[in-house]
Amino acid sequence: MYQFDIAQYVDFRPPGYLCPRCASIWRADEQLDWPQGWQYFSDDTLEAWRCEVCQLWFETSRCCPDLKDYLKRWHCSLEFHDLASHLRSLGSAAAELRSPAGQFARPGRALRNMLAALNQARHFVHVITWGLSWEFIGMLALLSHRVSVRAVVSACEEKRAQQLLEAQAYGGEDFEVIPLCQGDLSSHPHQKLIVIDGIMAISGSANFTIPSWREVDNGHEHVLIETRPEHVWELNKTLFSPVWHRWHPVTNDVVSMRRHGRRWADSLKRIEDIDF
Repeated sequence: MYQFDIAQYVDFRPPGYLCPRCASIWRADEQLDWPQGWQYFSDDTLEAWRCEVCQLWFETSRCCPDLKDYLKRWHCSLEFHDLASHLRSLGSAAAELRSPAGQFARPGRALRNMLAALNQARHFVHVITWGLSWEFIGMLALLSHRVSVRAVVSACEEKRAQQLLEAQAYGGEDFEVIPLCQGDLSSHPHQKLIVIDGIMAISGSANFTIPSWREVDNGHEHVLIETRPEHVWELNKTLFSPVWHRWHPVTNDVVSMRRHGRRWADSLKRIEDIDF
């Protein structure tokens, strides 16, 4: 018997913030205007907050004395308008991905439903993959004009890595990609993960490539669809954030909250050193 308790929706609190450095996902504190669980420090001269995942301290500055405004400036404050509609859209995409292919399923069904889920993103998409299809480079760049896109691509061919880096020039301001194409492949992350708005996650064996997703329909690749937000946040915290932090390093233990620059990392530089 199908059961649904409307109190589940009333009690639901969506993700509220991302950490600018490690991209960990945080729920907004009910009483305070900062991520729930972040450590807080205050004295007579400043206030500071520390991300509990990457341990980076964010200190207030004269140009940016408020953490909530700072996170909003770097598109790390998540505000969901018409949340019910968004949950229905992502839930529908998740249901399609979970349903068995069946004998008369159209070819490319899993790939089509995965792309449909990405198209529902309103705030951000995180991707880790071993390899990447050419076609997805332009798709991620196009998506980044609407939402923040962060991607780590392991075992990336040199030519494809160059195209990924070039794509950041025609992608949106929040398109950041890390192609790993040199060094010992054993040090490259091998997990596969797609996180959409901190509400839906796709993991499993399928790389972010067209052939791999075609094999999902044939039963030769396996994907897991997670739509319980706390579990989505944990997948992001354990599989994405440490990798993003490692390969997108900011060596500072403390940063001053500033607004200048095109991307968050630019705000850590002197204004005269930034290539606008």
